Amino acid sequence: AAIGCMGACKESPCMLFTFAGVIAILLIAELAAGIAAFVLRGNVESFFDKHANDLFEDYEEKSNSAVTDSWDKVQETLECCGYSGADDWKNTSLAPKQGGAVPASCGNVTQGCKSKFIEEVYDNIYVVAAGGVAFAIVELAGILLACIVGCQARKSGSSA
Repeated sequence: AAIGCMGACKESPCMLFTFAGVIAILLIAELAAGIAAFVLRGNVESFFDKHANDLFEDYEEKSNSAVTDSWDKVQETLECCGYSGADDWKNTSLAPKQGGAVPASCGNVTQGCKSKFIEEVYDNIYVVAAGGVAFAIVELAGILLACIVGCQARKSGSSA
């Protein structure tokens, strides 16, 4: 952004076109990531199946770690316990410390968070996509404006 501002203030075509080029590269990378996310959206469940249980080992009930806070928030918000169910907590390092009990954030719930979490991801995927499209439009406008100002600066003869 600094290159774009400096280029506009100094009316430097070189800086403005450089700014437009950098933003264009970022836009292309974001589009590629968006396309990949769309194509791989069916793999959301298998991704969580593969990685969710790894996070149980990092959970410590009296800790303020990001993993602990995240699991507690998910379990309280979605009213669920564990990934597949409350039994998930029996295979963690927390189980002996708790006497086999589940974390307090589970409450009396035994249903797992998997189905609710996957549902939340799919329910909000369009909101994320809309945000990405809006961001891309703003970036495209920035590219166009930088090119227009750069062309005007070039026509006026400034090469600073």
